[in-house]
Amino acid sequence: MTRRPLFNTSILQEAASTLPSQKVLVQSQDTAVGTALASMQYLHLSAVIVTATGRENSPIIGIFTERDVLHRVIDQYGDLSLLPLNDVMTPDPIVGTQDSTLAWLLHCMSHKGMRHIPIVDENRHPLYVITVRDIMELLVESFPPDAIQ
Repeated sequence: MTRRPLFNTSILQEAASTLPSQKVLVQSQDTAVGTALASMQYLHLSAVIVTATGRENSPIIGIFTERDVLHRVIDQYGDLSLLPLNDVMTPDPIVGTQDSTLAWLLHCMSHKGMRHIPIVDENRHPLYVITVRDIMELLVESFPPDAIQ
């Protein structure tokens, strides 16, 4: 018995630039974790891109996500206003470009346990962040109507 695909798999070859994406929150490696968390909460974002200068026109050196909070911060540090992002961020994260395919992004997320992939320009300056949720929403939207019943 041949299985009928639920959706057109050619969507997996689409570029990252076709996805709606999270705006990028950029902070410096010296920013206090408490400050970063307050910014994340206020902006409803799940990640901070870390650059040496805290500006978008600077190369990415790390990423700090909600998972870093759970695995590296909670119950391990006291005063978060004194703890710099540099001490708990994921350094030198895997990044994509606007031309990275959804298949590649999903592969990285699945095999490397990532939920966020920063998209950068040719100088590694952060442009935006793609989340696993962004990709899942696009895939679900591509299902034919009868597949969701």
